[in-house]
Amino acid sequence: FRAAIDCYLGDNDPEFRLNVFDYAKKECSGAGSASEEESATLKAALSSKLASLVELDPIRAAQLVAELYVEDLDDVISALGRSSKHTVSQFKLLHAIISGDLAKLDVVSSSVLSANLTMDHHQTYLRLMAKLHSDMVYHYLSTHDTYRADEALKLCQQYEITDASAYLLEKMGNVS
Repeated sequence: FRAAIDCYLGDNDPEFRLNVFDYAKKECSGAGSASEEESATLKAALSSKLASLVELDPIRAAQLVAELYVEDLDDVISALGRSSKHTVSQFKLLHAIISGDLAKLDVVSSSVLSANLTMDHHQTYLRLMAKLHSDMVYHYLSTHDTYRADEALKLCQQYEITDASAYLLEKMGNVS
């Protein structure tokens, strides 16, 4: 199974690589000939490839997570953040869910994942956004309320994101 996933991911044809998502869903959901125990083993093997799948297509990877790993969402997000080389993947997965990009493709998957995101997931997303895409922070803060304002302000000040810092100071009533 891992070898097949590697073949999809390593192919030179971009369209063919995207077939990995359908293959993984079919094999892990038991739609193939796999028993429930075999499906669990396949899901465990697939989880080791999630960072590569997120890099290939974050939205389809988020859809796959919704279908196969929703009960383990915290573990999936945490696993992507354990390795510094996968923090970009962690951001991309969270962005696909929180930004609404997944909802454009699959409203049900988006709703399921969004309902299972915690405040800590949103804080992780905001931390990664401040580090990787500081230009997106102000818009996020001004359109969402799923963050801790005091922690968000510290992040904005740490990364010198002045428009977002000013917004938060005003929101918190600390304008002098």
